[in-house]
Amino acid sequence: MESMLATTDSKLSTARTNPPNGKPKKLLTRKKRRLLFYTLFWILPVIHFVVFYVIVNGSYFTMAFQKYSYATDGKVGYVIEFAKFDNFLKVIPLFFQAENGNNSMLVNSLIVYGLDFLCGTVVALTFAFYIYKKYIASEFFRIILFLPQVLSSVVLTMLFQNICSHVIEEQITFPMVLLYFIWTSFGVNIIMYTSAMSGINPSISESCQLDGAGPFQEFWHITVPMIFPTITTFIVLGITNLFTHQLGLYTFFRDSAEYKTVGYYMYIQTLKSDMVALQGVNREYLSYSEISAMGLTITAIVLPVTLFVRRMLKKFGPSVD
Repeated sequence: MESMLATTDSKLSTARTNPPNGKPKKLLTRKKRRLLFYTLFWILPVIHFVVFYVIVNGSYFTMAFQKYSYATDGKVGYVIEFAKFDNFLKVIPLFFQAENGNNSMLVNSLIVYGLDFLCGTVVALTFAFYIYKKYIASEFFRIILFLPQVLSSVVLTMLFQNICSHVIEEQITFPMVLLYFIWTSFGVNIIMYTSAMSGINPSISESCQLDGAGPFQEFWHITVPMIFPTITTFIVLGITNLFTHQLGLYTFFRDSAEYKTVGYYMYIQTLKSDMVALQGVNREYLSYSEISAMGLTITAIVLPVTLFVRRMLKKFGPSVD
């Protein structure tokens, strides 16, 4: 009797798990499993985008039009007021303000960008082509030019400061900081340009040489058009860094540099600022609302310029054809 009951229970259990056609019943269909996979795959980047882009940028957009002040009458917290465009009217003149006879931070940022374009594009392309063609001592140049990128920026800064103070016995001036920037800046560009040139079909260069073209003609008419998308990327990225480049000033001088770039100024202000503008020893630090207004001003300048330059480079740049 017990064996018959056990057999009956086994048959009932099998009937529950297996449909009449004999195939096991699946918990999720193929379409639902695919939907679950896509959901799990997308959930992390969507959360990252919402938190670190939408919420953060949305908060500093609203903050740029607000003004915070301390509560009075014994209350704790801040009083929020609609500031209209007062924050923008305060921060825009700071771009053109010159201190102690130095250039304004806008002029310094433009100088840094021009130097970055000259070294990171023109000079870097020249050295990259030299290394790509494997001319004399090309591997030596590759190592020497890329070596500053391997070392820490703090180590390079201390090394440069010791050279300036003990070897040439000079204080670090703005031209010397620009020299430091040249020394440490374009090694990565050379490596990237060389890698892009290595992807060119060798038969194209060989046919160019058979037609009697020299190195300059090969460089201008073959190499540059073939790697122009890479060049465009670096130029566009350079424009986006126009107002964010610090030039290593904080590593050299902390918060006491006499000459500033826009990126260095905003970094110092962010470190020292608060919800309400603070009075320092000899200066006034901006509030978060004013820094947000400065960030929106920079965005309003850089975004259309970047899109315009990108469009012009694609339209009038050299073509492979």
